[in-house]
Amino acid sequence: MEELIQITKYLQNELGPEARRRFETRLASDEDFAAKVAEVRSDLSSQQLLDWLDGLLPADEADQLSKQLEVDPQLRQQLQQVKEARLLLSTAHQNRILEDVEQIASQEAPPPRLQKPRFRWLQVAAVLLLLLALGGYTLYLPTQYSNQALYAQYIEYYPGQGALMTSGGEQGRPAPHQQALKPYDQGDYEQALSLLQQVPASSPYYNDIQFYLANTHLALGQAEAAVTILQDLLPKAAGLGSKSRMRWYLALAHLGAGQLEEALVHLEDLQQPEADRFYQRKAEELLSKLNSSWRKLPGIQQ
Repeated sequence: MEELIQITKYLQNELGPEARRRFETRLASDEDFAAKVAEVRSDLSSQQLLDWLDGLLPADEADQLSKQLEVDPQLRQQLQQVKEARLLLSTAHQNRILEDVEQIASQEAPPPRLQKPRFRWLQVAAVLLLLLALGGYTLYLPTQYSNQALYAQYIEYYPGQGALMTSGGEQGRPAPHQQALKPYDQGDYEQALSLLQQVPASSPYYNDIQFYLANTHLALGQAEAAVTILQDLLPKAAGLGSKSRMRWYLALAHLGAGQLEEALVHLEDLQQPEADRFYQRKAEELLSKLNSSWRKLPGIQQ
């Protein structure tokens, strides 16, 4: 799971400078790893193209993709493959794949918490399954809509730079919490973990540091450790924004630890009117994917 998270972060330009350097060093020397990165890159592009065709991308992302299509022949070829798959679906009335998808979508299931039009999910599921049948997309579903893949798409380690700006420690040295956040911002999470754990409980910034410690555990693939810390911090959070932020990261930690039901509880709590609007929107978007009708396909929710 950690490898998939790192690949996704790299492709979305979300790795810190040091982490990106280590990633590209491995990319240049490990052929198997480079092939996996290429597969995930292709899967991400296919999902984005499907959303672009259906008018679901935000305006800025749609404009950026349109510009990419003008200069990237390989991306245009991939778009053509997606279009052809959709066209085949529109005429293949006897196609067994479409029948299977309809059967899955019609099975009895608890109503989704944030339901979107059924036809949209049926259409997307059918297109993806047809692409799988045509070949070249064998990793699409598990790498885009499984619990682990959704966790990788939504986890964003909270920025530490400037968050706890105070005067330095003794003799002009940085205070312990400032020293700990420097490697955190640089993406050196192993070093950050060691320093964050050394900040004493007597520090006035102890609770804030614990939050960054939880983020560090998430970055290192230690979701259960993050859950333990965030569960302790949530009742102590003061203010609308702080409590919503803590609940959002706790939901993601549960999802990363494979605890779907616990994650759903916190995501639903973020739908309450009193929740911070920023995290409310993010929770709504993630819930819509977690409750999609075709996630009942075997193996998708792992």
